[in-house]
Amino acid sequence: MHVLITNDDGPPSEEASPYVLSLYRALKKYTDWEVSVAIPNTQRSWIGKAHMIGQDVTASYIYPNDPTSSDEGYYDYQGPYDVPQQDKAHKDEWVLLDATPASCANIGIHHMFNHKSPVDLVISGPNFGRNSTALYIMSSGTVGAAMEAALCGVRAIGISYAYETKTHDHNLIDTASRLAVELVEHLYTNWDTKDGVQLYSVNIPLVEGLGDSTRVLYAHILQNQWGPVFEPWEDFERRRDADPKAVAEEEELHIGVPVPSLIEDGDSNQLTHQTNGTANRNKARRQFRWKPDYQAVRDSVKGSKEGNDGWAVDQGHISVTPLRACFHVVDIAGDIKLQHKK
Repeated sequence: MHVLITNDDGPPSEEASPYVLSLYRALKKYTDWEVSVAIPNTQRSWIGKAHMIGQDVTASYIYPNDPTSSDEGYYDYQGPYDVPQQDKAHKDEWVLLDATPASCANIGIHHMFNHKSPVDLVISGPNFGRNSTALYIMSSGTVGAAMEAALCGVRAIGISYAYETKTHDHNLIDTASRLAVELVEHLYTNWDTKDGVQLYSVNIPLVEGLGDSTRVLYAHILQNQWGPVFEPWEDFERRRDADPKAVAEEEELHIGVPVPSLIEDGDSNQLTHQTNGTANRNKARRQFRWKPDYQAVRDSVKGSKEGNDGWAVDQGHISVTPLRACFHVVDIAGDIKLQHKK
């Protein structure tokens, strides 16, 4: 069996992509599957199932280091290299693509591994954070890559780890990865063809006590809504000037990696972002900054009835959501009669 791993968080990294290496090693440890990896060369979260039309995609190659007994060097790898390294033929080779998660899935299925047997299953993730409820799953690059695989006729499972802290407990993460492998084996072996399932979305909570007794249940997507996901620049500047440290911590939550420049002194018209390069503030034009209302998501889960994916993860359960690679069609039929204007 040939499994392709992709994700939307990019190559192994403590700050942005802390889980993919653990899942890869678990697949190698607990199965005899052929495992290939084609992932974005940088973080591509919140991008859904997008392709960048007209953009050429370039491959590079990395070689993760062997597992260590300590946290030091856990995420290290050699590369990236422009071409495969013959002197590293004995090591695991991962492909990085300057592309979206969906493009990585498509290129991985059709082009990168033609010297191997066809891809039987795409595993997308594990995402750095939950992909439960409509607000998250509809924008998820993790689920988007799984959707792309399904549209290519390949079964797919999107996996997300719902963390409570960004201090990484590798034993807990490895437990989640073992459970993920066991669940993937079960879902693939017992694939629901009767109901036309094309992919699954799985959420595993990284909580104390996660293990063999953790409940695993099917759950539907909580249909929720929110308001603005951006704020005017002038509002951001007022908040930053009042409490720069709090704003820096909030920005790390929103963007996904530390943004130390936000608490440095300097010209308020220009800020340097680790992820976005230089953002020039042009006061002559209206500008807006990324600021999702995560509290709205949490509130919608707290106020929901049991049985949905958000509720399941909130209770410490593993949620499994069967999906088809299409937008849900409301069952309405018949002609539409228009009132024509004279």
